[in-house]
Amino acid sequence: MAAFDNSMNRIPIRVLEACTSFITCDVLTLDYFDRLLKSAAPRGINALTLFILPDSYYPETSARKDWEYEVGLDWPSEAYPQYRNPHCPNAQPDTEYVPELIRRCHAADVKFYLRTINNKHRWLYPEHDDWRALQLQSDGSIEQSEACCWDIPEFMEYYYGLLGELLRRYTSGPDKADGIILDQQKCFGPYVNPESRERFREIMGHEMDLKQPDEIMEYWSIRNAQRVKETVDFCKAISSSLEVGVTLEAEKREHFDTGCTGMLHSKFNHRTTGVDFVHHQIIDHPEDECFYIWEHLCNEGPTWVMLDPTAADAGWNKGYWGWQPRTPDSIREEVEKVKRVRDKLSHPENLVGITEFPISRLPLDHPNLAACSEIIGRG
Repeated sequence: MAAFDNSMNRIPIRVLEACTSFITCDVLTLDYFDRLLKSAAPRGINALTLFILPDSYYPETSARKDWEYEVGLDWPSEAYPQYRNPHCPNAQPDTEYVPELIRRCHAADVKFYLRTINNKHRWLYPEHDDWRALQLQSDGSIEQSEACCWDIPEFMEYYYGLLGELLRRYTSGPDKADGIILDQQKCFGPYVNPESRERFREIMGHEMDLKQPDEIMEYWSIRNAQRVKETVDFCKAISSSLEVGVTLEAEKREHFDTGCTGMLHSKFNHRTTGVDFVHHQIIDHPEDECFYIWEHLCNEGPTWVMLDPTAADAGWNKGYWGWQPRTPDSIREEVEKVKRVRDKLSHPENLVGITEFPISRLPLDHPNLAACSEIIGRG
C-alpha cells in the first residue's frame, strides 16, 4: 500500500454542486451563486458543478410547486426551443447567467463543470414514446421505461444534437467550462427494444434470450461503455481541453459486480469508456463497501466521490428514498469517512475529488451550506 500523508495532502478537487432549477430557494439566479462564491472560495472550495439538464428528481424540494416546475432544458436552446424550461432564468436569452457565472468562477480560481442527465428526458413524451426503453420485468412482462433507449438511432441523433449545442455554448471562448460530467448513463433494468436485440446479436453472437436477464445486462455494460467512449470523443472534438467524467449513480457493490444497472465494472471502467475521471455517488455506503469500490476505481485512474444529498431538511417534511436529514455534524462525518477510506487505498492519490450535492436546495444562510463550504473546502 502506498504511503500517504493525510495531513499534507488535501483532496485536490473540492466541489460544491448546484442546479439551475432546484426550487427550495425558488429559481436560482446569478446573485445566489455570486454570494456563494464569495463565501465558499475563501474557505477552500475550488470547483463548482452545475447540474444543467435536470429531470425533476426531487419533487419534495418545495411544497409550493409541483415536479413539472423543473422539467426541461436549462439554457436558451435554439435547436429545441420547445423543450426549454420556462421557469429557469438561464433558459431565457435575456436572463441567461451561466456565461457570467463561469467568468466569475474563474476569477475566483474556481473551476466550472457541467453535469447532465442524458437519457431520462420526460419532456419528449408522449411525442416520442417510440424512443422509450422497453424494460424486461422480473415476471417476464415488458413495460415502457421513463428512460430513452440508447440503441435507437433517432434518439441518439437528438442526444448528440442537444449535447453539441450545450458544449458549443459553454465550452468555447476565453471563459469556458472546464469539464462535463455525464450522468444517467445507467440502465434501470434490461432494455429489450428491437434495436437492442439487433445490436445484442452483433455483440454477443446469438439471439437475446429474455430468460437470461443477467446476460442482457452484460450486453448493456459493454454497450454503455462503447457509447460513453463515443460521447467522450464527441465532447473532445468540440473542446479538446474539456475534462469528461461519468457518474456511477448510487452504485452499490452488487451493481458494481453484477452489472444489474448496465455498469458491470469489468466491462464499464476508465479504460473502456475513455473518461478522464469516474464520479461515484454514495448515499448509504458503509466504509468497507466504499473501500471495495474505490480500490478498483482508483487502481485504474482519477476518481471523484459525490456525497448525496446535502440536506433533506431543507424544505422537506419527510425522508426521501430513506435518506436521513443532514446536519453539519453528519456532513463532517461523511467527509471524514471518505478520507479514512482514501488513506487505505493502494492509490490514494487517484481519489482526486469530493463533491457535495446539491447545495442549491439550501438558502445561503442555512447552516448546512456553511458547513459544506468549510468542511469540503478543507478537503
